[in-house]
Amino acid sequence: MSNRRQRYPQEIRERAIRLVAEVREEYDSEWAAIESVATKLGIGSTETLRKWIRKAEVDAGHRRGVTSEESAEVRRLRAEVRELRAVRRRQPDAPCNLVTAEGLAAWVDTRWRLDAHDLHR
Repeated sequence: MSNRRQRYPQEIRERAIRLVAEVREEYDSEWAAIESVATKLGIGSTETLRKWIRKAEVDAGHRRGVTSEESAEVRRLRAEVRELRAVRRRQPDAPCNLVTAEGLAAWVDTRWRLDAHDLHR
């Protein structure tokens, strides 16, 4: 058995979620409906489809939790923090305001003005 995760196309995910909603009333429980749809569509695990449904409910505002959009923003911000920390490790003596793009632009602008001033002497 492989530990590698299988990625399902977004169309399959959306179709599976929609099918569970459509056939839910035909089954005694939501789990039974999820299990049936997962089997019919060849989704490896019933739990996988259940998680997709829960995530769709959160994204739609029908269930409490962190939305996909919020999760993506947190991932983006964490990557940005990692990048900024790496810059600080490579340049420990650089002024702190260089960590932001605006600070770097201001520093470069200041340095350029100083160099231009030296040329006119």
